[in-house]
Amino acid sequence: MALVIDADHATPYWLAKVQLQPALEDQSRANGRLIAAAPELLEALKDLIENPAYRVMIGGNPNATDKLYSRCLRAIAKAEGRDA
Repeated sequence: MALVIDADHATPYWLAKVQLQPALEDQSRANGRLIAAAPELLEALKDLIENPAYRVMIGGNPNATDKLYSRCLRAIAKAEGRDA
């Protein structure tokens, strides 16, 4: 089974080929869905942390907010290849 991603809804391209093994079929399908959703997840995360209401949305706890914000920044950097 091959995974084809349509990035701009006009031109499909190959991102990854996923070989399904019977014992790992569910995990392989879940991985394929995660790969397909990754660009949208990254954009949503960026939108979330740039939102002025961000601190209010997680309860206004500065300590929790700072930790979550740092995790978000690390995840974004990793996804963009700036931090492995």
